[in-house]
Amino acid sequence: MQKHLVWVPLLVLVAAVTAAADVQLPRMIGNNMVLQRDKPLPIWGWDEVGQKVAVTLGKASATATAGQNGKWLVTLPAQKAGGPHILSIRGSSNVKLKNVLIGEVWICSGQSNMTWPLHRCQPPDGKTVPGANLPKIRHIRLPTVMAAKPLGNDSAAVGLTHFGKQRGTKEAVLLPRPPDRDATAQHPGAGWQVCSPAAARSSFTAVPYFFARELHKELGVPIGVINSGWGGSKIEPWIPPSGFKSVPELKETLDSLDKRLSGRIDFNVPTAIYNGMVHPLVPYAIRGTIWYQGESNGNEGDSYVHKKRALINGWRKEWKQGDFPFYFVQLPNYLGSNNDPQGGDGWARIREAQSKVPAQLKNTGMAVTIDVGEGGNIHPSNKYSVARRLAIWALAKDYGKKHLVYSGPIYRSMKAVGDTIELTFDYVGSGLMAAKTSEFRSRESAKPMDKLDGFALAGAGTEIPEPVDKLDGFAIAGADQKWHWADAVIKDNKVIVSSLKVEQPVAVRYAFSANPVRANLYNREGLPASPFRTDTWNFLRYRDHTLSALVDERKSPP
Repeated sequence: MQKHLVWVPLLVLVAAVTAAADVQLPRMIGNNMVLQRDKPLPIWGWDEVGQKVAVTLGKASATATAGQNGKWLVTLPAQKAGGPHILSIRGSSNVKLKNVLIGEVWICSGQSNMTWPLHRCQPPDGKTVPGANLPKIRHIRLPTVMAAKPLGNDSAAVGLTHFGKQRGTKEAVLLPRPPDRDATAQHPGAGWQVCSPAAARSSFTAVPYFFARELHKELGVPIGVINSGWGGSKIEPWIPPSGFKSVPELKETLDSLDKRLSGRIDFNVPTAIYNGMVHPLVPYAIRGTIWYQGESNGNEGDSYVHKKRALINGWRKEWKQGDFPFYFVQLPNYLGSNNDPQGGDGWARIREAQSKVPAQLKNTGMAVTIDVGEGGNIHPSNKYSVARRLAIWALAKDYGKKHLVYSGPIYRSMKAVGDTIELTFDYVGSGLMAAKTSEFRSRESAKPMDKLDGFALAGAGTEIPEPVDKLDGFAIAGADQKWHWADAVIKDNKVIVSSLKVEQPVAVRYAFSANPVRANLYNREGLPASPFRTDTWNFLRYRDHTLSALVDERKSPP
C-alpha cells in the first residue's frame, strides 16, 4: 500500500504555512461538508500572523486571531440538523463554503475492508449503484499519510485547501491543489463528495456508504462519513502516545517509541498513521467512529485487547469530545474450514480478543460477521451486512431506536448437568434459532458473489436467514482436554451441548476457527452468535495460514 504514501518534511510544512497570505483550510472543512448537529462546532484554518478572522454560519458567528504559526480556531454554537448553508470566513481573503449541511458525522477507519471501493462491490451487470441519488449523504476519503510526529492540520500532506484572491478583489477562489497521487489517482474526488450514482461509483467506499445510507434512511438527516483508512495496516500505528500511556500492559511499546520513530518510518511503526491521518482531523466535531481492522494482527490473541483499549482511549482523549461511540467489526470467516473441533487458529484468537473489548470500555459495540465472509477472499463482497450491523448499534444506542436488537447472541455462562453442558446467552432477542448458512463460506468460494451481494441484500429489506432444525458448530471436551464435535439443541433459549464420546464434559467451544462453516446459531432477528470458548486452556500448536492471508491483502489495492 505504500505506493500511495504522502510524506512531507515537517520543516517544509511549517515554512509553507507561515508564509501563507491567504485563508487556508484543512481538507475536511470545505464545500459540501457535513457538520455535526447538536454539538459545538470547531472551525479552524491558517492566515497571516495576527490576522483577525471572522466565521459566520447562519445567525451564528465567532472571531479569532491567527497565532504565531498562522493558525486560528473558532467554535460556533451547536446547530440543529438542516441546510444547505453557506459558511463564510473573512480574513486576509474572504471564503464562502457552499452546500454545507448539518447532521451526523462518523469517522470510518481501519484497513482495506474499510477502504474497499463501492464499485468493487458492483452487481455483475456493472451498472452504476442503484438508488444512490442521496444528496444528503456526503463522503470524504483521506490520503494515506504517515509521520514521525503528529502533523498539524496545516499539513500539505493532508490536503490544505488554499483560497487565493482574485485579481482586484478580496473574494477568494479555490485554487488547484498541487498535484499528488491522492488527488489524481487513488481518490479522484478529493474533498467532500455529494452522493449520486456517479459519485458513489467513482469515489465512495463501501462500508461507509452503506452505513451512512442506513442511518439516513432511519433518521432523515444529513450524514457525513470521513474515511481514514490504510489497507494492510496493523493497529499499532493508529494509536496515539496517550493511548499507549493509558494501558500499563503496553509500557514496553511506549518506552521504545522514541527509538522506533527516530529511524526509518514505515506504515506499521506505532503512532505513525495516527500522526498523519487521525491527528489532523482533531477537533472536527463527530458523533462517533466505526472501525474494521484486525486482519494484520491476526496471530496476536489477547495482546490485541490491550491495543484496542489503547486505540479507543487515545482517540477519545485527543478528541476531547467525551466517550464517543466506537463500534467495530469482528473479523469475518476466512480461509479453509478447519475440521479439528479444537479450533484455536489465529483468526479465532483475534475474534476472541475483539469480543472482550465491549465489556472493558463503555460506548463500544461489536458487529459479528462470521457468516458473511468468503473462504477464498479476504475482501468479501458483502459489505452491506457489515455496515448494517454497525448501523444497528448506532441506531439503538445513540439515536433512541430502543426497539432494535443490535447484537447477536453473546455467551454468558455455562453449567454442567450430568453428561451435558447448558449454555446461556445475552442478546437472545425474540429467541435463539439454528439457521441456514451461506454457500459462500467455504474456501472454494473465491468468486465474487453474484446473487448475495451487498446490493441484492440492500434491496431485500431483511437479512433474517432461513431457520433449520440442526444446530451445529459446537465442540465439547472433558478434563482430558480432548475435543469432539458435539450435538447441540436449543431449549428455553439455552443451548444444551453433549457428545456420546464425553461422559463428563467440562468445556465447550463454538465457531472457534478461522472459517467456522458449521456454525449456525442466531437470534430470530437474524444476527449471528459470536464465537466463544468456556475454557482457558493453552492451544496446541499447528500450522496457521493466517500470515499468508496478510501477504495477500497487502498486495491488493485498498
